Amino acid sequence: MAESTSWPNYLPLPREDIFAIGVIALSYGRLENMLQAMFAAVIHLNQFQTQALFHRMGNRPRLDALIDLLGKTTIPQEVKDLTIYFLDGFEVCADNRHFVMHSSSGGLHVNRSDGTRGLILERYSRTGNKLECYVTLPQLKTIADEMHAFTIFGASLVTDITNYATLLSHGQAQDFQPLPSTSREKPPRPTTLNWRSPDPATPGIPPAALPLISPYRVREHGSEDDR
Repeated sequence: MAESTSWPNYLPLPREDIFAIGVIALSYGRLENMLQAMFAAVIHLNQFQTQALFHRMGNRPRLDALIDLLGKTTIPQEVKDLTIYFLDGFEVCADNRHFVMHSSSGGLHVNRSDGTRGLILERYSRTGNKLECYVTLPQLKTIADEMHAFTIFGASLVTDITNYATLLSHGQAQDFQPLPSTSREKPPRPTTLNWRSPDPATPGIPPAALPLISPYRVREHGSEDDR
């Protein structure tokens, strides 16, 4: 175990933070699978039809299609409203995952006022502007936990939608009863990471060297809330 914990020595970052990023990646995979199940339930597709369409679409077309189709179904309004809430939460989770997974390491940050520390994640916007996020370990854990909560929430909604479709096909839609609220806890809306323009680049460092040395840097900052 001691030997394995030294890897990777080329990323001198806290092990727990790196582990949390891995949990985010895997948790998002489960959440995306739940969105696929919802896609199939709402549109009434079998497994092969769903896979042929779902994986050819980005998240925005997937969400737009579901929202549009929900408005054209007879699914009870209560279930529709909760499904829209799930889709809104999914979008925030997906954005958080995308930005974390497509960022690079800018090293560590330490808050001068309270001593908290964490990773500096760096990425570029679509317009080419550099952005960074001072993220702490609790924030990374929260991102993963929110994905898990919405996965469980989505499962209850898929069950409701499937049960309603089954009753509808037998002409018994009036008998539909959604799962009790005790079995379907509505999670809080996920929080969004705060990405901002970075401080001016450190002078005297060749641009080609920055990607190599950035994981080794430690920056201090004030007490402002970076999320």
